[in-house]
Amino acid sequence: MWEDLARVCAAQAGLKSGSDGETSKCCSRDQLQSPRLWAKADQAESYEQLVKRRQQEVRHLQESVKMLQANDEVANTVGKLQYRLLLCQWEKGNVQRQLQTATQDLRQARRELLENDEQVEQERQEHDQTE
Repeated sequence: MWEDLARVCAAQAGLKSGSDGETSKCCSRDQLQSPRLWAKADQAESYEQLVKRRQQEVRHLQESVKMLQANDEVANTVGKLQYRLLLCQWEKGNVQRQLQTATQDLRQARRELLENDEQVEQERQEHDQTE
């Protein structure tokens, strides 16, 4: 059967390549007169078209998969960046709280220093007056 199909395909290709209805040297028109051979030739041609369509569908699906993977990679990257941003915002808030605490401690220390300086100054004045 495959040998017949190969002969039909070769003969059909020869007919298509011939000019003005002439057949190629490899086969004669008599070989294609049989209705079975014509049916096989048509079937082979339809299979060939089907294979080409399937290949085109496969290429289209492969391109779609690549595009979806690219979208997934972009979404993944965006998610990672959002997570980093969230961590940075948390760290910023934490550092701001630490800064606020340190600033309050510094103000308190300055107040105590001023109070101590005033107290030392008063004690000096009192000491100077007693002498």
